[in-house]
This record gives sequence, C-alpha cells and structure tokens, in this order.
Amino acid sequence: MKRSRILTHPSLAVLVAAGLVAAATPAGADLLKKPSQIRHLTTAMIAQGDTGDLLEVGPTGGLLGTYTVPRKHVLIVTTVTILPVFPGSGVLETQLFRGPSGLQNSESWKVPMDRPTQLQFPNGLVFSPDEFFRVQNTGASDLPVVVELSGYEARDK
Repeated sequence: MKRSRILTHPSLAVLVAAGLVAAATPAGADLLKKPSQIRHLTTAMIAQGDTGDLLEVGPTGGLLGTYTVPRKHVLIVTTVTILPVFPGSGVLETQLFRGPSGLQNSESWKVPMDRPTQLQFPNGLVFSPDEFFRVQNTGASDLPVVVELSGYEARDK
C-alpha cells in the first residue's frame, strides 16, 4: 500500500488527495481539471455544545459566506482538519451534519485535544447539490474547536 505525505497547506493536500481519488470518483462526475474547482471550507470557533456553519474560504483567504453545493455539481471532500482552539488533554468530539431539509448526522469524529488532527478520505466524502453543512462541537470537551474541510467540486452528469 502506497503511503502519502500529509501536507500542511490545505490546497496542496487537496491536490495530492485529488490524484488519489481519481479512480474512486463518483460515477458520472468530472475529474479535477482546474484550480478553480478546489474548495476550502472552515467554521468559526465553535463552543462546547454549539453548532457552526461551514464558510467558504476565497482564493485570497477571505470568507465568502455559507457554502452550498451548486446545482449540477458534487463536492468531494478529501481532507477534514479538526483544530482545538486551546490544545489540552482529553478528547474533542465533532459531528458533521448535512442536508437540504432537516439536518442529518453524516460523520462523527473523536480526536485528541492536544494537537490538530487531519483526516484524509481517498475515496472522498461526496455531497450532493443544494446540500448545506453544519458542524457541532458535541461537548466531550469544554473547549472550542475549528473544523476545516478541503476538496473539490466536479460536475454531476
């Protein structure tokens, strides 16, 4: 099994991961063709028990607002980074919710609170058009968290 290096810059990690997901891209979706398809999403600081939107980070680093998968596209998330705002001992637990109507638990992660954790998904987590996203800090710790998702958009044929 070939191991990949974990890169510190999200855009570089996405480019590396995009090569890994090419064979597992959803049927009917175009492959990554240009940098404009790369998406980087982040939450603001989420306090214990609170929920936060995923905001799109623009090319210059500014926030563009709450992200929604465009019509006739899919979002393929290849990397999730969970960042404790104040590293310490214990565990952080976060949940990713998604949906156009009502929120459904999509993924749940428990990670060490003493350092950032980067999760990679070679097959990608695929999100459909018009879905929106929210992340919850479920309160396993009383400290805030920031969650970042990186991936790319592809046309859904």
